[in-house]
Amino acid sequence: MTRLWLLFVLCVLITATTVPLISQTPRFEVASIRSSANRAPVADYVFLPGGQFRAVNATVEELILAAFDIARFRVTGGPDWIRTVQYDVQTRGAGADVTMEETRAMLRALLEERFRLRTRIAPREVPIYLLALARRDGRTGPGLRPSSLTSCVDRGPLPINVPPGAPPSCGRLLGNVGRLSGWRVPIAMLAARIERFVDRPVLNETELSGQSFDVELEWAPEVAPTNSDKPGLSTALVEQLGLKLEATKGAADILVIDSIERATPD
Repeated sequence: MTRLWLLFVLCVLITATTVPLISQTPRFEVASIRSSANRAPVADYVFLPGGQFRAVNATVEELILAAFDIARFRVTGGPDWIRTVQYDVQTRGAGADVTMEETRAMLRALLEERFRLRTRIAPREVPIYLLALARRDGRTGPGLRPSSLTSCVDRGPLPINVPPGAPPSCGRLLGNVGRLSGWRVPIAMLAARIERFVDRPVLNETELSGQSFDVELEWAPEVAPTNSDKPGLSTALVEQLGLKLEATKGAADILVIDSIERATPD
C-alpha cells in the first residue's frame, strides 16, 4: 500500500510540474492557415505589433525561414511540396507587449501544431565567408559611418510607419537585392543580411563588434543588366564600406527538417 501511495504522489507531482510548462508555451490567440487562392511568384509576409503575423502566398519553407529568422541555405530536408504549395496565414497575438522573438516563437509553435513540423539543429562544415576589414589601417568606407545620437529614433523592434520627414528607425536594415540602408545597426546584423545574398554563412571577423553604424550600400545584383554602372556586391563592400569577403570553410548551424505534414484544415 505504501508503494502505491508513493507512486500516486509521484504522478501528481510530475503532472503538477509539467502542465504549467506546457501552458507557458507561447501561442497565438487566433490563427488561420488556408491554401492560397491565387499563386504568386513572391510571398508577402510581415510581423506587426501586438504579436501579429500575416502572410500571403507563402510556402511552408518561407514560413519556416520567418519563424527561425534564418537564410534559405541554412534549411535542409523536407518534401518538395514545402517549397511549392502556398498558404495565406492570419494571426492575432496576445497583447501589445509581445516582442518580435516571442512572435517568432508563436509562429514556430503554430508550424509544429498545424504542420507537425519537427526540426533539429546540426552543425556542418560548409563553404563560408569571413567579413573582414579591407584596409590595413582599419578605416571603414564612406557608406559605413559610426552612428550619432541623432541619426535615428528608437521605435522598438517591430516595423511601424515612419511619419514623412521624420528620422528613420534605429536598429533596422532596409532594402533588398541591390541596396541596403541601416541606422545604428551592429556589424553582426549586416553580416547576417549579406549572407542572404551570397547563399552561404557570413561570419563577422571585422573586430568592430560592440559598435553601431549607419549603413549605405548599393550594388548590381547578378540578374542586373550587363550595362549597369553599379559594382558587384564584393566590390561594393570594399569601395563603399571598407569591408571584404574572404572565402573559406567552417562550421555552420543547419536547420534539419526531420518530419512535416500538410496543414490541418481550419
